[in-house]
Amino acid sequence: MTKPVLPTLLDGRHRQLNLYLHWKLKYRHRTSGLTSYLLQQCFPSLFQVTHHSLTYCTQDQNGQFFGALYNVIEILAVLILQRPSVDTVFAYCAELQTHLRTRTPGVRQGGLRLVHLAQCVQVLIERLSVEQRLFAAREVQLDSFRGEEKLAHALELSSEVVERVFEGLMDAHHEGMHRVWTTEMYLKFAGAFRNELIDEESVYRRVQSAMYKPEKELEGVSVEAFCIAVDGLPASTVCSICLIEMDASRSDQSIVGTKCAHFFHRDCLSNWVKSSGTRMSPTCPTCRTVLFEPREKTPFI
Repeated sequence: MTKPVLPTLLDGRHRQLNLYLHWKLKYRHRTSGLTSYLLQQCFPSLFQVTHHSLTYCTQDQNGQFFGALYNVIEILAVLILQRPSVDTVFAYCAELQTHLRTRTPGVRQGGLRLVHLAQCVQVLIERLSVEQRLFAAREVQLDSFRGEEKLAHALELSSEVVERVFEGLMDAHHEGMHRVWTTEMYLKFAGAFRNELIDEESVYRRVQSAMYKPEKELEGVSVEAFCIAVDGLPASTVCSICLIEMDASRSDQSIVGTKCAHFFHRDCLSNWVKSSGTRMSPTCPTCRTVLFEPREKTPFI
């Protein structure tokens, strides 16, 4: 099948200009306040990261981080518009988190949970479907396409979602940036941001690899092979996979501990391990310590 023509998204210079206008004119999208609030409520780990980075990292490092984060938002929007399985989103968020850390090593990202960003993107897609009839109609129309043609149309439709998320993100950081930076420093940030952006071809290929190259069913790995059962826990200990407090005294909760001294519901960790064959599944969800021999992806023949 011939590859569909990809839509031309905003280029780096246009995005850089929008950043400058946001700084100079205090430009706000009419709905960015709601988006900013949603991000702060649903994605608090990001603001812990940026609070530190705006204070202690250079403008180049911050620009690179925000540029890489923009790429992640774009990829997630295209992915989620195609209604993938929860496991696919969960596994790909782990891969994107590794990519983000690799691209921006100067920014401390401990505790960052991109799966929460994916949830924000999902909520905003649902809001846009309610607010805009044309968007809703085009989203329904996506179901009539298949394979790479569906991916290309999702890429085109994603632009509204991506801009809405990023405008809310910048609004949430507007005051903090003005507090610590001069205009000259912000321009350095905007330049580094632009240099980090990827083009629509790269977005297309990344989502294509997640959606249309399925993996063989892999043999399950027993949690007991690399964890120990736990009988007691400190009060208010939360499983970092499901974010629910654990109680070892309850008969319906089986809790395990890893060699890196992190604790999870057994079922949560088992699903984490078995959810995909990516290189992230053999690692601790909290600290990325390798728990057992990594499994490699095996494409269908």
